Amino acid sequence: LRRVFLPTRPLSIDLPQPFLEFGQHEQRGFLGTSRGKRETYFVSGDAVSIEVVPLPTEGRPLDYTGAIGTMAVAADAEPRDVDVGDSIKLAVTYTGDGNHQFYDAPDISRDDAFDGFRVFGRATKTKNLSRHEVVYDLAPLSDSVSEIPPIRLSAYDPVEKAYVEVATERIPIRVRPLESPVSLTAEGDGTAFANDIRDVVAELPGNPGEKAAAPPGPVALALLGGGVLFFWLALRTEVRRRRGDPDAPLERRRRRALKALGKELGRASEPSEELRALLRFLAARTRESDWAWVGRDPVEHLEAHTELGDGAQGSRDLAQAIARLERATYATRKNGDAHPKQGEILELAGRLVRGGL
Repeated sequence: LRRVFLPTRPLSIDLPQPFLEFGQHEQRGFLGTSRGKRETYFVSGDAVSIEVVPLPTEGRPLDYTGAIGTMAVAADAEPRDVDVGDSIKLAVTYTGDGNHQFYDAPDISRDDAFDGFRVFGRATKTKNLSRHEVVYDLAPLSDSVSEIPPIRLSAYDPVEKAYVEVATERIPIRVRPLESPVSLTAEGDGTAFANDIRDVVAELPGNPGEKAAAPPGPVALALLGGGVLFFWLALRTEVRRRRGDPDAPLERRRRRALKALGKELGRASEPSEELRALLRFLAARTRESDWAWVGRDPVEHLEAHTELGDGAQGSRDLAQAIARLERATYATRKNGDAHPKQGEILELAGRLVRGGL
């Protein structure tokens, strides 16, 4: 009997001593028409203690997206003989012992190795306990491209106790130049117009004898540019002083957190995806990484670091919602405690934002 469990927070787990009851049977009666149990026996194993420790921060790659396990990767591309600009579907499949439901596939649009491609997007095809499959849609930009570069995923290998890189093999492709590239050509004999672009008149016609106004000199232009720059810097400094830096990535992510939660919940089809969306929302509102809220006590953290106050109902409701989503995600059998609906999660998130989160 083999069971697979995925811990979500650092803790100690004590598994009790397992045992099996079995009996020795003998055949009775004419032609074996009946059976009877003669003796009963027991066999037992050893109790097991498991210590779940947090991931190390030393050596963690900047592009790490939460992958943990001993993984293998394979990739396939179709078609491989294309014209410039044609779409290629690149399917990448991660297998092995790992948390395949809880990490993001690499974003190749940020990889310099794919500068020769236009990346249209990626779509998750399979995401379960045994595999994570994602399909990329990309197109070569020139006929000088001859291969699809490796796609690299950073993962923490618990066997090696280190962060490792899992990469696909290079995939050769053939890119043909366009047979009839679009270009601008002149039509007619050119006699329809008296002037062409080289004869554009740079000055507006004026009244005879009227003196044209002199253009501003370099000193005036410098003073005008300096005044605009000074006004912009002063306004930006005042906004930063009052509200923090509104252009900082963490601030933009925090302001968009509630809207992003609604979109992620709309795409979610499993309780695990809803749980992950809620934890990402909380991390965005507290200006932390996406995994900061995994295993965290919501009541203790919110009441200590926000304006919600001691004993606030919002923090307790959040703890209950997370617990219900975790049970729905990791429980091996159904129970009567259904996980919260998406509308409940959005309403709770809105209350937390209004309460000071």
